[in-house]
Amino acid sequence: MAGLLGTLGLDKAKVESVEVASIREGFEVLKSGIYKGTLKTLGLFSTDTENVLQCKMVAEINVNGEEKPREISKYFNFRYNKKDSDEVVINDIGLKDLTGALNATGVELTDDTKTAIITEKCYATDRDLTSFVDALGKPVSFFVREVFEEGATYEKYNEIEGVFKPDGTNANGEDQSETFNTKIEKTPVLNRKPKAGATTNTSKEASEKASNAKRRI
Repeated sequence: MAGLLGTLGLDKAKVESVEVASIREGFEVLKSGIYKGTLKTLGLFSTDTENVLQCKMVAEINVNGEEKPREISKYFNFRYNKKDSDEVVINDIGLKDLTGALNATGVELTDDTKTAIITEKCYATDRDLTSFVDALGKPVSFFVREVFEEGATYEKYNEIEGVFKPDGTNANGEDQSETFNTKIEKTPVLNRKPKAGATTNTSKEASEKASNAKRRI
């Protein structure tokens, strides 16, 4: 029986070669900053397109003065079909985001990494999610951006830029807090314009942004 890495189309060398996670230079949303919390959801699911895998992450973030944690959802591509080709490709950025979140909780991505299949709403559709159960509920730091997207259905929302250990370090022990704080001091709100030809972030994307924008405790 193939191990987890083989099932995902990975091998040990590919995982070990991943760049360590780092930070590069109307609705109530969180201000850009570093927040403590835990991962409520972290897992991979298949889409309706053959061979395509996406990752769903849900952060539970503790905010001073609020009784319950807020939730911020993030989706990113993990595996996809190369354009105009039959080749199935691992998204290196998606792999980096996944391994970074796992490493923040002390979990490594190997053939023996513990997973469980659960039913989870993904873009408002029930999907079988391969959940990384050992990464859930452990304290981490979320590096959160406040985003303004001009012309979108929900113009203000939050976005997770990185997940790191509680002290703000990555798997190499490098502190990412100073870089991130300098970044958000220079640009407190990330202004994002819709892509050319786009109208508004409707349907599945808008519903997630609405959840990230409107969740109150």
